Amino acid sequence: MKNNKIIFAIPTLFTRPELVFECVQHLYNQCEKSNLDYKIVLISNTNDENFNSWETGDENVIKMVSDSQYGISKALNMVIDTISDEDYFVFIHDDMFIFDDDWIQKFIDIYNTEDLKCGVLGVRPHSHREKYCVPVKNNVHYQMDELLWTDGVMFMSTDIFDKVGTFDESYFGDRECQDFSYKVFDVGYKNYMIYVNRDHRSVPFDYKVGGDVDNFKDKVQKSYEIYNEKWANWENNKIMEIGYQC
Repeated sequence: MKNNKIIFAIPTLFTRPELVFECVQHLYNQCEKSNLDYKIVLISNTNDENFNSWETGDENVIKMVSDSQYGISKALNMVIDTISDEDYFVFIHDDMFIFDDDWIQKFIDIYNTEDLKCGVLGVRPHSHREKYCVPVKNNVHYQMDELLWTDGVMFMSTDIFDKVGTFDESYFGDRECQDFSYKVFDVGYKNYMIYVNRDHRSVPFDYKVGGDVDNFKDKVQKSYEIYNEKWANWENNKIMEIGYQC
């Protein structure tokens, strides 16, 4: 059996350090139980005293600083740039806990089901699920839906970056994941939400950042404008093509 190599990227604003530590420890414990080679890379947006002084205690858990105030694209691309012989790249939110200890192998099994044409596997549905959703019923042993995009986790083969490029660093607060998923979909792959036992300990946007909340909201609004100009018509056309089936 192949010993799969996986690199995990966890961008963080590090406004809730205790939660981030818990998230990393939880993922680390699951990786240690799995038959795979792994790296976990935690990327802080800024140089934080607590972050800089934190000793991870394991060479497989690595720290980076992106120096990007709010956006996650630069952080993710920094990790992508370090890929050598890894088979899979996984972005996981710093407040996402998956309690199925076999979820990593489950995602690998799904990804290797050729007729699924997997692009990105995730665990969150978002509101677009109400407009575009196709239940997967054939040739799989797991409950899953085809969606336009999904995150919480973004699990993908590392060779996908050769097809679609990396994450767009024009976004500085939101829509990075949606943009990337649409690029993947647009070249012929499919994105799926996998049903798992999870806990997303998220907070509203206003509480995600320290400092100037209005500045953050302004950057989010500009990200929406970039997204709408690039993808709004494309998205509407895709929704009209498939309709809602779930």
